[in-house]
Amino acid sequence: MPVQVAQIPNFQSQAINAPAMSGRDPGAQALGSLAQSIAGVSEAFAGQAQRIQKVENARIISENRNRLSEEYANFQIENQKETDPEKRMAATMTFLKKQQQTLDQPGYSPYVRDALTGHFDNFANSARIRSVEDAANLTVKRAGLSLSNEIEEAKRTGDRSLFEAAKATGREAGILLPEQEQALDMDFDRNIQFQSARMQAEDSPLDAIEALESESFLTTNPGLYPEDQDKLIRYAKQQIEVKRGDEIDLLENALAEGKLGFPDIKAAEFLSPKDRRAIASSLKKTEQDTPISQQEYLNAWKVADTLRAARNDPKVSDDSYRLIHNEARTDILNRVPPSLQGDLKKELGYLSPAGRDTSQPVKASDRTELESIARAQISRAHDAGMYGDVSKESPFETREKAARKAEDLRLHVKRFIESRNPPPDPAEIRSYVDTLNGTAIDGDTPLIPAIPAPFSIGSEIDSLLAPLPGLPPGAGAATDLILPPK
Repeated sequence: MPVQVAQIPNFQSQAINAPAMSGRDPGAQALGSLAQSIAGVSEAFAGQAQRIQKVENARIISENRNRLSEEYANFQIENQKETDPEKRMAATMTFLKKQQQTLDQPGYSPYVRDALTGHFDNFANSARIRSVEDAANLTVKRAGLSLSNEIEEAKRTGDRSLFEAAKATGREAGILLPEQEQALDMDFDRNIQFQSARMQAEDSPLDAIEALESESFLTTNPGLYPEDQDKLIRYAKQQIEVKRGDEIDLLENALAEGKLGFPDIKAAEFLSPKDRRAIASSLKKTEQDTPISQQEYLNAWKVADTLRAARNDPKVSDDSYRLIHNEARTDILNRVPPSLQGDLKKELGYLSPAGRDTSQPVKASDRTELESIARAQISRAHDAGMYGDVSKESPFETREKAARKAEDLRLHVKRFIESRNPPPDPAEIRSYVDTLNGTAIDGDTPLIPAIPAPFSIGSEIDSLLAPLPGLPPGAGAATDLILPPK
């Protein structure tokens, strides 16, 4: 039985998307392309086409609004990177003009065009207003920052005329309020007094500390606070250690070159009593050509390794480390003169406060760290009597032989580390030292000649060369002082 096709009233065969027939509902002229195609199928679909057109209109309008909002947000993100207010405004106008060109697309109904145009006009007006506000805010912000930079420069240089000129400019531009001026005046005066005291601490830290620790300091410097006083005292003490280190450098170099005299030591301004005794003792040994005990050389390495531990410890402040470094140098100098320090001098140079950085952990693969690991292991073995009896009751020659063996092992491990590329890891170093400890090392030939009798240090050194003014007239005198006169 043939299938019966449902009949659509007044249906006429017509191609899809064909132009609407004349004589149809005048409203069909307001339809978009999709609704016109539906209405063109049959007059019976004209009402359906109107409903579809409303839905289509809503979709197109919503999508365009969302697109405009999203593209404007992305544009704003990029435009904020521009620091020129005028260029920001110009970019906004260019963006809006480009967006306006997208409103009239083929297939949009007149209703959609009117709705999008109305929305865009409101949006563009708001965008222009925001653009002007943004440019104005950026201008004010840049002016404020420029004024702040000028004031900071005046503070840094202590230039009051520049400071007053900057304030006047800010006042006239309306970006500096009276309350702000008052705060700036107080801060400038405080900074002037602080920088003046800081410069005195750099030039003459000893005199500065005396002034800083007096009860009248804050009275004579009314712009400063107690915390400023504490900072300045710490800074002055730091400068003492800096100058102390410089004097030790100068005197050590002069000692190594044979140019140091006792008057130079006496003329030094920042050396501690311990420093003076150590340098004087080292000078006396040099003049008498006194050999150094191998035990003192070993003990000097122990001091250096203790210093290395402090250098690597982030809990030790830079100021504290500078003090520790100076103390260690004096201690080492008291044991070994500069001319005989050898690797010790390199170690002290590596451990200089100037190159200290605790922001990154120490790399165990660093060759100097590997040598330190080996030295610590050798020192423990030495102190445990592995290389011979090192007790105070044992003969000096026995203790000297043990110390010489420890030094032989140190040099042996140093050569081993230098020969490996890449360097060995800490576990290999420890294993290598264990192997060496179990091997007989010839210790009969000292690397540094041993003195025939013990050289003791400690409390006795206080009376060895101190006080310096008691030295025989002309002893060790140099023609010219190494240090400049006070």
